[in-house]
Amino acid sequence: MQSKINNIEINGYNTQYADCHKEDKNFLLIKIPETAEYSFSDICGCIVANRLIKQVDYKTINNTRYIIAYY
Repeated sequence: MQSKINNIEINGYNTQYADCHKEDKNFLLIKIPETAEYSFSDICGCIVANRLIKQVDYKTINNTRYIIAYY
């Protein structure tokens, strides 16, 4: 089953995310805009999409950068 893609604004950037679940982990997969600066990923401890982000990681899929935001 695919996750629904949602639009969101994070730190002044419009982007997209999906709420994902893998094994015992819940996370948001957030697309990093091409024009985003480092501050875009400063979301640990913040509430994003009604979720408290506890840890972040990064992944590149098909030359597109993503934040994996665990909640």
